[in-house]
Amino acid sequence: MDVPGFIGQLRGSEAGEGAWLAFEFLVLTAARTGEVLGARWDEINVTERL
Repeated sequence: MDVPGFIGQLRGSEAGEGAWLAFEFLVLTAARTGEVLGARWDEINVTERL
């Protein structure tokens, strides 16, 4: 699978930004759908990438 190509297509799609960001997060982290949909910003550490 060409993940970078897929992510590029996803970003260029007509889906809303929130939708493609959530899906990109899902693909890159292998998180469960429920975890992604229920995630809160205080659970994500952007600085340390956790």
